[in-house]
Amino acid sequence: MRRPRGRPLRPRVQSRIEAQRDVEADRGREEPLARALRTHTDIVDGEALRTPTTRCALREHELVVRRTEAFLLREYTDWLGITQPKRLRTPAGITDLHLALPEGSEVVEARRANTLGFVRDVLAQLLDYAPHTPESAARLTALLPVRPADRDLALLHRYGVDCVYRTHPRTFDRSPAPEEARAAMMPLWRHGRGRHS
Repeated sequence: MRRPRGRPLRPRVQSRIEAQRDVEADRGREEPLARALRTHTDIVDGEALRTPTTRCALREHELVVRRTEAFLLREYTDWLGITQPKRLRTPAGITDLHLALPEGSEVVEARRANTLGFVRDVLAQLLDYAPHTPESAARLTALLPVRPADRDLALLHRYGVDCVYRTHPRTFDRSPAPEEARAAMMPLWRHGRGRHS
């Protein structure tokens, strides 16, 4: 076929070849989103703690709520050297702290006291969050202001949950759950991954 004189040839199809590293970079950016869509969980920035107290007027009284857990959590993340803590927004609620470990996710929940009621509460919340982590849950951690009683610590450990507690200002200690308890619980933590209610 002859082309008319004076007209340049125009390619019918233009193709773009991307460098392999660009494709890999795109995959790296897309994978966290794909994981979040599979688990219905988002990784979001940690609480900035811009408001240390909350006030509420009740007819004749003013209620002041001290945000002890937020202070405890900030002190803990400072101690860990985390400048931009992350949380998970899951179908079960929003976690206090999410740590991406080489072996999987760690979820940390803080409580303002170490009594049995608070220990039971944090245990239930951690177990509720566990199936919704972006990577399989490798560690669940209760963060408390002081070491709980031995029987309450044993309750956490029975379900494979670690306990981190404050020993001095800006100093924490971890009481890890026995490895056999954690290993026994991990299949239950992961049960229902990818499902939501």
